[in-house]
Amino acid sequence: MYSHKKSSVIEIIILFMGVVIGFAGFLMINTLYKQEGTLSWEMVLSVFSWLTVFGIIILCSLIYYNLKFHLEETAELARESAEVQKEMVQLLKKK
Repeated sequence: MYSHKKSSVIEIIILFMGVVIGFAGFLMINTLYKQEGTLSWEMVLSVFSWLTVFGIIILCSLIYYNLKFHLEETAELARESAEVQKEMVQLLKKK
């Protein structure tokens, strides 16, 4: 039912970067909150920046997956097109 695929190096790197950024961002925001004790503009900016970077990592992962899927589909279409062209050449030679 489900096909298992091997993770590529890029996928592992993106996963590792996402985990590191998530953990480091949480620690930095928590440290800032402990120092200030209240919600300040620096806190809001740090949370927004952290979420932006985290979103960029997720987008990179999605873009990589879609690019890989698109390249596989393009290769399949190229193979099918080559087969159709061969059949057309054979039909034209018969005439």
